Amino acid sequence: MTIGLDIGYGHVKWTTDGENVLSFPSVVSSSDFSEEEELFVHTNGMSDLALSLNGRRLLVGERALREDAQATRILAASRVTGDEFKALFATVMLMGEGEKHIVTGLPYTATKEQRDQLKRTLEQGIGTAIGLAGAIKGHVWAGNLSSVQVFKQAQAMLFDAIFEHRRGVLVPVRDEILLEVPGTRAAIVDVGYKTTDVIVCEILPEFRVIQELSFTIPLAVSAVGTRIQRAFQRMSGEDTLDARRLEFVLAGQKISNFGQVLDLSDEKNRAVKEIGMQMRNQILEKWGKALMSISVVYVGGGGAELFAQGFVNQLHQNVTKIKNPQGANARGYFKMDALLSR
Repeated sequence: MTIGLDIGYGHVKWTTDGENVLSFPSVVSSSDFSEEEELFVHTNGMSDLALSLNGRRLLVGERALREDAQATRILAASRVTGDEFKALFATVMLMGEGEKHIVTGLPYTATKEQRDQLKRTLEQGIGTAIGLAGAIKGHVWAGNLSSVQVFKQAQAMLFDAIFEHRRGVLVPVRDEILLEVPGTRAAIVDVGYKTTDVIVCEILPEFRVIQELSFTIPLAVSAVGTRIQRAFQRMSGEDTLDARRLEFVLAGQKISNFGQVLDLSDEKNRAVKEIGMQMRNQILEKWGKALMSISVVYVGGGGAELFAQGFVNQLHQNVTKIKNPQGANARGYFKMDALLSR
């Protein structure tokens, strides 16, 4: 079984068919409960994930956010060697049976050494995982993989933007006439949780990344989260807003704090607008006059919806938001593997 897997800073996304994508928040929390029956009663589905990894009991995703007020996302680049990352990976592996071929990736600026390190980490195994609750309950994974491929994220997103997986065959479905013109350039803006990858590629006569126009911006969803945290501190006098309630604010919802209802939507919208303009200015400054040579800009990633009405539409005359943008990299990995393995 081939799995296109994107373990993002915000969410874990994966697909086994190049079309349908499952996901859960990239959050892991330790559990102090000693009795499985006490902890995991009345649980089911993707919102109640829990596992034992090498004897350590862990809550994952929505359940970690719900039950641990101190749960947080690990934003350090070194996280790929940490226990939290391994737990996120093991959770996905517990979802299916049989041999697994993993196709995944890292941000555009990740070095070959970092990609090789991730490949080694996954191939060498992360131990034994046992599903304790939710969709993985009763499943066991001993760490075996048939193979691992590691690509660059935004390249995968371009494959998802251009190709569709129909009955096991990749076919071009977007801008077909445009993409047949020699010298055509397409850009990808992959708005993630921690960073935004910007890649410009020439499609014909050969697929090539234009390195001088491709880069990473250290701004994305988490930058908006930081601004929301500051607003929360001013309004409430509290130190930090827990990750679960921060998710609600980012989704445009009100939150409760000591029995009072707080509405941080104005602060969120202002942060999205200001940070979005910073991102737009950095992109346009980098592209310069080369902007005219870019035929289409595809926008995807978990932050695409958040910034869709802001800077994204001001980048270029021909901007296309990828359908179901959060899963674009996972689908792209799957499609890249299908194309390259022909």
